[in-house]
Amino acid sequence: MKRLNKIKIKYAIISVVCIIIFLTILPTIMRYKYDITANAVGYAKETRQSTCVIKFHNNGGTGTMENMTITYNEAKKLTKNTITYTDHSFGGWNTEENGSGTSYSDEQEINFTTYVNNNEINLYAQWMDQVAEVNGTYYGYLQQAIDAVPNNIQTTVTLLADTSEQLTVDENKNIIFNLGNHKITNSGSKNSIFENYGTIYISDGTLYSNGEPAAINNRSTGTVIMTGGTITATSSVKGQAIYNEGGRVEISGTAELTSVSPNRATLHNVAAGIMKITGGTVISSNNAAVINEKGSNPVEIGLKDGIVNGNSPILQGETYGIDRATSGGFAFYDGIIKGKELSINNEKSLITDTETGYAIPKSEETINGQIYQTAYLANENNVVTVTFDPCSGTTNEETRKKEIGMSLGRLPTPRRTCYLCDGWFTLPEDGVQITPERIITNDITFYAQWTENNVVEMNGTIYDSIQEAINNVPKDNTPTTITLLKNTVENLITKKNQNIIFDLSNFEIKSIIHSPTIQNDGTLTISNGTILQEGDCAAIDNHDTGTLIITGGNILSTDGRSAVFNMDNGVVRISGNPYIWSNCTGKYQNYALRGTVMNTNNKGNITITGGTIISATGVGVSNNYGTVTIGEKGDGIINSTSPSIRGETYGICSSGTFNYYDGIIKGITNSISGSVTDQEENTQIVTGTEIIDNNTYNTAILEDSSE
Repeated sequence: MKRLNKIKIKYAIISVVCIIIFLTILPTIMRYKYDITANAVGYAKETRQSTCVIKFHNNGGTGTMENMTITYNEAKKLTKNTITYTDHSFGGWNTEENGSGTSYSDEQEINFTTYVNNNEINLYAQWMDQVAEVNGTYYGYLQQAIDAVPNNIQTTVTLLADTSEQLTVDENKNIIFNLGNHKITNSGSKNSIFENYGTIYISDGTLYSNGEPAAINNRSTGTVIMTGGTITATSSVKGQAIYNEGGRVEISGTAELTSVSPNRATLHNVAAGIMKITGGTVISSNNAAVINEKGSNPVEIGLKDGIVNGNSPILQGETYGIDRATSGGFAFYDGIIKGKELSINNEKSLITDTETGYAIPKSEETINGQIYQTAYLANENNVVTVTFDPCSGTTNEETRKKEIGMSLGRLPTPRRTCYLCDGWFTLPEDGVQITPERIITNDITFYAQWTENNVVEMNGTIYDSIQEAINNVPKDNTPTTITLLKNTVENLITKKNQNIIFDLSNFEIKSIIHSPTIQNDGTLTISNGTILQEGDCAAIDNHDTGTLIITGGNILSTDGRSAVFNMDNGVVRISGNPYIWSNCTGKYQNYALRGTVMNTNNKGNITITGGTIISATGVGVSNNYGTVTIGEKGDGIINSTSPSIRGETYGICSSGTFNYYDGIIKGITNSISGSVTDQEENTQIVTGTEIIDNNTYNTAILEDSSE
């Protein structure tokens, strides 16, 4: 018993000693713990200290920097960089030499909250090509240089290389841009190059924008002064050179501004801003050169100084030189304004002021083979008035100012319902017909003379064009007959929910341009006459909502395209005895061989129960995954002669549903390409050959197989 008690006492003493030892070494164990939390540079390693050394590497640059020590969980700024690299700008630090690690900017505050490998962080200097310079400091981005400009102090920013950026100039910046003949582009299609809230000067170099709304989007606090250089806006939607949202824009010197947008002008004033154009060239290849849309101040063209310069500035638009003015209008003091349609649209409301003693005569100029109307300033003592009397019609120009001794130029366009204009004459009847070359020497009036032109009749009303009659057809699916009274050349468009019956009275509707003769979105019935397409397009495009019914007449396409082009969900029904012909080639269109009658979509539906369809060079009927039905099912009659479908390659080429119930199909390569989905019950397809124009055609017909 005594021995047992001694043993218990011994073990108790050992236990106490062990506890004391454990408590003594516990802090040491804690100091030697393993931490696997990811640290600032991506390591998970053993550490024994609560401080870290940051080492700076020049990474090809010149100079060294002392290491810095950072304490665990204590925020501290990185030492300011002192390393340099010739012809390069410092772009910050990175934990990897190639910049693929964690990045830090110069003097960025860092908070060391996790343990790192070997108690150190290696930072490598990142170097960029020099793009811009401000006050002797070089930058890798132009925006960095702009941001470095002190507020309210005019400062020059020099561009050293081409760059692609979206730039913002703040309200308090006043910057002279020395672009050094370099180019700035925008790198996003929905962004301007400059969002300008401050004051910027441009005298050289190029802004090349493919974004919206403009190369320079000038805000209400912004001022743009451009004396040279070029701005090119290439966006085909809403891109323009300068979009002025209430700021100030001044264009002078040799500045060149161009744009291609059909929706916006090259220079566009959209608020009560100030715009002065005293020099340079402003050109739009798809719209007006300058629009003063909402500005309450007049846009000034030239200087009101008593001196008239007929050569500068130049404003040239594809439509108008200047257009639209809600209240501000335009003050015209110098230069020349050109437009393909008109130099100045609605001059009476647009021009608010001119040089005293000067009028605005009109002329024309040929540019790249195109005739432009021009307007300039001339001493009013040398200017006369030309009046155009439309004689019961209307005209797009009633009066025109001309400088004495100048030619008349392009004649106005008169209109009169159901009449054709024979030209402009010196008298209302008889007289001498005038030409654009006529020299004007005094105030004079010219008169339009007319010949009756009855083209179509609809509901007792005569129209001088089919389209005018179509435009008056109700859109409630009421069947309406349009009767053609003579041959005509037109391109026609029918609308959804119009139901039109064409009585062509054996006359012809022809198109000679690259546009379908008829584009049908409603219900259209053709029973006689001729629809002819001599341009590079189909005779009839039947659209998504269109139903095309052909029971007679001729549908012809002569320039390598389909005669009937059935699109999307369109429905085509061909019956009776129409003749449908094309010389469409065997080329693929919408993944199918082009045919005289063609289904272009898997939802299109074509039914052919009569008539003759021929392709002189391609496929008779082409079916691109839609549905084509030839003949009538279940009528108890197998017709082996009608409809007749013939192609130079295949009679029928189908990759969709093809139902065959009647008719004969002919093709030199083969009568049918593709499989027949359904055919008349108790029939079989019988093949043979036929000689046509010395060519051997493979033929297919149906015969009774019940016997």
